[in-house]
Amino acid sequence: MTDSIEEALLKTPRTRSLLVEFTTRFNLRCAYCAVSQPSYVGARLPLEHFDALTTLIVERRPEIVMVNGHGETTTVKDWDRYCRRWIDLGLDLKIITNLAKELSHSEVETLARFRKLVFSIDTADPTLFEQLRRGARFEVFSRNVRRIANAAAHQRRRHGRRARQEPWSQPSSHDVMPPTLLHRRLLPAVG
Repeated sequence: MTDSIEEALLKTPRTRSLLVEFTTRFNLRCAYCAVSQPSYVGARLPLEHFDALTTLIVERRPEIVMVNGHGETTTVKDWDRYCRRWIDLGLDLKIITNLAKELSHSEVETLARFRKLVFSIDTADPTLFEQLRRGARFEVFSRNVRRIANAAAHQRRRHGRRARQEPWSQPSSHDVMPPTLLHRRLLPAVG
């Protein structure tokens, strides 16, 4: 009897990266996104299976666990508690996030421990940012970036170790602003 594709994949000796999609729901209604359509319906990971999922992930020991997909992970209740548990178990996490909500202290501290953060942002111009990302405020985004950077620096000093974090990056729309120009404008804009 032949294995199903799912069974065969679990027989591989190694998993390089793993994607765990906590939600397909989103907190913004960006002008260009399918989520803005009235027919869009999001879903959430059934977290009652979190312990079983954790066991499977720890057994596989992936090089990186990406904790987002189409949705915004930071909108899931207690997402930071779940992610901290994985980090405490030695897993390296990566996230793409829009940082559109005011993050709690716990959420900031958790993101500061991630291996890689990717900020979803289209422009460093506050007015255009808010027009494109309906429901977002540039001030909130930039405050979150500063708080995460400060928390990561504090954690490195407190634990006397080099940063495990890779450089931050951001996806952007090339039609709005080329990535290099965006980086040059974003860094001073967020402080």
